[in-house]
Amino acid sequence: MTRKQVSVVACVIQAALVGILLLPGRGEDALGVLDTVRRYSAIGFRSDAQVYFAAAVCLPVLTILGHFLLRPRRNFGLGACLSALYALATACFSESARVKLAGMAQVTGQYYLMVFLAVLCVALEIYGFLTAA
Repeated sequence: MTRKQVSVVACVIQAALVGILLLPGRGEDALGVLDTVRRYSAIGFRSDAQVYFAAAVCLPVLTILGHFLLRPRRNFGLGACLSALYALATACFSESARVKLAGMAQVTGQYYLMVFLAVLCVALEIYGFLTAA
């Protein structure tokens, strides 16, 4: 793949990560990402939920902007770091929400998809970094 193709695929994955945030859950007990953040905030973890949601929106946007504003080698390095941070934040929040909301609601598999896409994007960004001159 060329640098341009890697950059486009990484931007599409990042846009998909932001889009997954808006998907609804499957019902009353199976929560989507936004519903999980709202419910997690309602049980007393408001600042945690706000920090996660801010990171879930801002990190992909910063990664996309980095691809357009930075030089080729730097944009892939920044994208790899931000994608890894996103994967870590999503994994930690989903596990915490799953434990804290155990009796009230079920956390869906959207988080697993988000973590998988973020790790895939990390690998893609590393590939782009190594192939950039």
